[in-house]
Amino acid sequence: DMKITTGNSLGTQCAGSDSPTPSPNTNAPTMTAGPSTTPTVTALPSSCAALHALYENTAGSSWTDNENWMDDCPCTNGWYGVTCDDGDVVKLKLHDNNLDGFIPTQIGLLTGITNEMKLNSNLLTGQIPTELALLEYASKIQLQSNMLCGEIPDEVATLADDVDMKITTGNSLGTQCAGSDSPTPSPN
Repeated sequence: DMKITTGNSLGTQCAGSDSPTPSPNTNAPTMTAGPSTTPTVTALPSSCAALHALYENTAGSSWTDNENWMDDCPCTNGWYGVTCDDGDVVKLKLHDNNLDGFIPTQIGLLTGITNEMKLNSNLLTGQIPTELALLEYASKIQLQSNMLCGEIPDEVATLADDVDMKITTGNSLGTQCAGSDSPTPSPN
């Protein structure tokens, strides 16, 4: 049983956003008036929170391209590497973009990804969060060529049956993460 709400600020206003805080049980995209009289669809609060966490935990201000990131929410402001459909983030392509840090557990909030999530060829460290397994509808997940360590969580490994996953090449998976008190399991 994965718990992604504990310790997170789901249902709260996104940092840097001037839009009102949605009610905690909002499960649908919110509609706001755009520059014209045509309403525009904004990202779900959970998607916005996940992307903000990714930016903050991977030195987003130092990315090679961070165009429009942290300006309101991604589906209305065309954040670099983010593709939306009806308020859902359906694709995240930030490969080879100097992401430096760890993948936050909030990545599991991007359950609308039906296309691909490419975070490969960056400087990502630490363990792969179990919450990545919540991206079960993604067609492709690429995390290769980073500096990830530890074991691939069983929940994530089972995604490989349905999702094209590229994780192991160029990482230190199976080795103990620096600063970890838990011993590295010995190979069978």
